[in-house]
Amino acid sequence: MRKINVRFLLGLVTIVAVLAGATHLLHGHQVRRSAEVLLVQADNRLKADKPGEAIGYLQRYVKLNPADTAQRARLARALADTGNYRAAFFLLARVVREEPGRLDEGRRLVEVAMRIGRYNDARAHLKDHLIKAHPDDAVLHDLLGQCETGLGSFEKADKAFAHSIQLDPSAVKVYLRHATVLREYREQILQPTSDPEKVLDEMVANNGKDFRAYLARVAYRRQYGLAAGGEDLPSALEQDVQRALELAPDDADVLLQAAQVAREAHDEAGQARAREHLQRGLKLHPEMPGWY
Repeated sequence: MRKINVRFLLGLVTIVAVLAGATHLLHGHQVRRSAEVLLVQADNRLKADKPGEAIGYLQRYVKLNPADTAQRARLARALADTGNYRAAFFLLARVVREEPGRLDEGRRLVEVAMRIGRYNDARAHLKDHLIKAHPDDAVLHDLLGQCETGLGSFEKADKAFAHSIQLDPSAVKVYLRHATVLREYREQILQPTSDPEKVLDEMVANNGKDFRAYLARVAYRRQYGLAAGGEDLPSALEQDVQRALELAPDDADVLLQAAQVAREAHDEAGQARAREHLQRGLKLHPEMPGWY
């Protein structure tokens, strides 16, 4: 029998092992280098406010680095920013499951869930996780109020909005949501926390130097054709518009709302004021529609 050259065989095995190790190291280096390039490309797109273009790079990066939760969260946010809510929902759910302490992603998960009509999921995440960890976060209670509204639990929505306002009296949009729920569903709220007009008056009282508070009250009163305590509606609208103009004379929304209120006066002076506001708005904000 021919003898096996043990020394040669051992040498061959060693060479193969070294080559395999080198190949593995080279492959690992190439993967890391590819991942770095993808991340740079994604960063550049996000800095340029082009989340749609960043998505592909982030998806490829996450495939190479599946344990990188931070980049998966960025991918989820980019998906949500471009309207890919369903994909964003499942990705965000995984992110907050892996790292429950991520408050921003938790909030975004709730917002995305509501976007696709998953109010039960949104409410469950708020009540079981986010609000337990952050009981004094006004935004979370506002989101809870929106969930309860979507689910038709208007009495709970009333309480959630009221609590959110108590925690943050400067959140103008929450007052408007609260007043709208109290107005639209008053027959289904057995023990309301307040009256819609009172909510709006408190909004203005607490935010007297914020033009958005006056615009919100104008929008509400124009929608429902109401003014507090039998006050003349056109006069109430004009007063709020004038105050908003004093606070933010160049703001596009203020000028547009002022023009609409003036136009509804149905007299020559009102039409003249409306034209003046529209011309000023067109001059200051030519890129915006609605001036014609």
